[in-house]
Amino acid sequence: MADHGGKKTFVYDINKDGTLSNKKLFAPEGSDGMTIDNQGNIYLTTDVVAVYNSKGEKTETIQIPETPANVTFGGKDKKTLFITARTSLYSVRTRVRGTP
Repeated sequence: MADHGGKKTFVYDINKDGTLSNKKLFAPEGSDGMTIDNQGNIYLTTDVVAVYNSKGEKTETIQIPETPANVTFGGKDKKTLFITARTSLYSVRTRVRGTP
């Protein structure tokens, strides 16, 4: 769960009844939008698209000419990362697939 204003992203355990517990800091930056790939990497939109592995380690930064707003995988094979920005839509071909 991203706290955009607080500039932090957290992970929780999801209990059987749907409630959340065990809040832990995942990334030291918030996000306007996010998505996940089939390898468990999380993509956060900050000033860039920041990619974190499932351990919360930043592994990659995707820069575009504008500030990104949201991000999702699409295309027939779910290997295209679509990034919306303030006035444009960008796409990046990836080696991983987005999750459903």
